[in-house]
Amino acid sequence: MFQSSVDTESTVIACVGESMEILKSRWQTLIWFGILLALLASAAGYFYWANRPFTLEQLTPVDTPTLVQTIKLSESGRAMAWNARGDRLAVAHTSPLSLAKGIVSIYSLDGICLRQLEIKFDDVGIVDKLEWHPTKDILAVSYRETLILWSVDGTIIKRIDNGMNSTYQNLLWNQNTNELAIVEYYSYNNNYYNQITLFNEKGKIIRILPQKFKLISSIEWYNKFILIINGYDAVYTFNITTGELQKLINDAYYSIDIEANHNLIVGNIKADAEKLTIWQNGIIRTVPIPGFSGCSQAISPDGNYTVLYKPSLFSILNHRTQQIELYSAIEVDHSTTVEWHPSKLILAVLTYDEIQLWQLPE
Repeated sequence: MFQSSVDTESTVIACVGESMEILKSRWQTLIWFGILLALLASAAGYFYWANRPFTLEQLTPVDTPTLVQTIKLSESGRAMAWNARGDRLAVAHTSPLSLAKGIVSIYSLDGICLRQLEIKFDDVGIVDKLEWHPTKDILAVSYRETLILWSVDGTIIKRIDNGMNSTYQNLLWNQNTNELAIVEYYSYNNNYYNQITLFNEKGKIIRILPQKFKLISSIEWYNKFILIINGYDAVYTFNITTGELQKLINDAYYSIDIEANHNLIVGNIKADAEKLTIWQNGIIRTVPIPGFSGCSQAISPDGNYTVLYKPSLFSILNHRTQQIELYSAIEVDHSTTVEWHPSKLILAVLTYDEIQLWQLPE
């Protein structure tokens, strides 16, 4: 009987040992399985973060202008514009294949062409200007003698054809009233004039301003009622309600840009082309810009930077340091145009066949 008890105890011990070995084996399997899952999760996470769609929210502050994204275009670009949210770029194309089609492509920031807005013309449909509505996904596009308001789903809200009677040269939405101001160029009795027409977002004419101008290089909204006009001999303020026209800055300017929130106007004067004129709060000062005669300007939304560009030259005026900073890394050619993001220090640079997104220091 004693021997039987010993055998039973041995059997129990053996069973317990066997069970422990089985449990140990299972725990080892679970541990290795867990390690494998962790490695797979890590690899998947790395793959996701390495290949996730590009967004501006991913960016961290930089100390110098940094190229953060390049968008390759299907055809050469002529003009571009950010939408109000700053997550889309509209690009007008100019290749021989698109001239009679008037193609405008809409790109996401990760380089995907989301839609092409295409309209056929009997001759050519060269885009002079395109501008997004300040709050809605509506795109105003001037094709020389034709004005079209597009919805981003490809629907034409309104098409206005002027034939050869006049051409549309400039257009700009008022950020406060949603009115679209358009400069028309036309001839009458062998004389040439510019006239400003105001449209609503449905393409209906609100009114045609009775004043006629000899030449308007560009217009910018300053507030609800005031337009800044770069005329043939000076820069003017024009009250669309009263019709009052006043000289703001004497002399003719190649181009100007304004930042209304900071009461800032920057322009390149023709009479002294290697100087930049800065008007702010009624005070005018100049900054030398050797080699930049006839340049274009673009002021950042925070008023801290002004980009100066022309073929083969690109620089940035830092308003805080009052210094001109040259950036040879940003290459420009005859077709280059630039547009600031509506709320961030991101500069879109359109070259022949791509858009470069540059981030500037805060």
